[in-house]
Amino acid sequence: MGHKIPQYQPSKICMKKNHFLAVFLIASSLLAHGQNTDDDTAFLLPVPQETAPAAPEAPTLEVTNAEILQTRTVLRPDQIITIQELTPQEITPLPEPPPPQAASAENPNRPVPSISHRMSMLSCTVHRDDATSATRTHLKWTSQGKTPVEFYEAWSNIDFRDLSQVTTFEKKKVRHNVMFGINIESSAKSAELARRFGRTYTPPSIPELPANATSKPTFIIALGAPNADDLAVVEGLHELYKKHHKTFIAENKRIAKVNAREAAKLKANPPDPTPDVLIRYWIPETPISPTIATEPDSANQNTEGGAP
Repeated sequence: MGHKIPQYQPSKICMKKNHFLAVFLIASSLLAHGQNTDDDTAFLLPVPQETAPAAPEAPTLEVTNAEILQTRTVLRPDQIITIQELTPQEITPLPEPPPPQAASAENPNRPVPSISHRMSMLSCTVHRDDATSATRTHLKWTSQGKTPVEFYEAWSNIDFRDLSQVTTFEKKKVRHNVMFGINIESSAKSAELARRFGRTYTPPSIPELPANATSKPTFIIALGAPNADDLAVVEGLHELYKKHHKTFIAENKRIAKVNAREAAKLKANPPDPTPDVLIRYWIPETPISPTIATEPDSANQNTEGGAP
């Protein structure tokens, strides 16, 4: 027997263990590359061209031997800490930070106040089947604006590591800011870990999903019944993946190569974990004391006519 969910209008509904799992297939006709942003599908926001001014560097403290009043040294097995008291020093104060830039016609990339904003946090566990190399992502998130809070879960055929660079997108005049918590679970490693502790590894029960996520990005609701607003972030990410998966995958591979190269460089040239430390301080000529407001002690004052 079919089950209609007006908010989502899924293309297919399947029943499992006496509860419904709504299968959402992203229609390719709505996700054509270069689509008009007047429709309801998600689109990435342009990267702002403006750059924040660089933070001012701390002024360099040049000290002569005559300005060093005393020096103490703390010797540790793998570290030397030197503490020096100096004569009062004059340091140029840091410049005031620039005022916040207001939105203007010359600055079109700033957020438009009239657009609604929504912050979402997604817990993503990417399950890798080492026998087939297939990946499925278990998603968890919560409702917004509901009491009590509702908890939702879904399974997706997208490897959400490829979406980890997406932080902001827009859908139906709502600007979504997304934070990911991504964990990787390997079936082989999980089985080995369970074996060490004398347990039996039971893989998660993953519903059947299309094998090719790039042509049919699909997710299945496994827990809860999110409304259109709570579903929009997951739906929008699948729409974005349909349009930009080549860019997402290439960027993820590039970042992985950079991280591997930096890790190898760090391993070959590890930093000193306990570098020597130099601490310098001085006592101002005119110490600044905090102003303490004092009030008359009414307990020790006599009023006219005698003590209270």
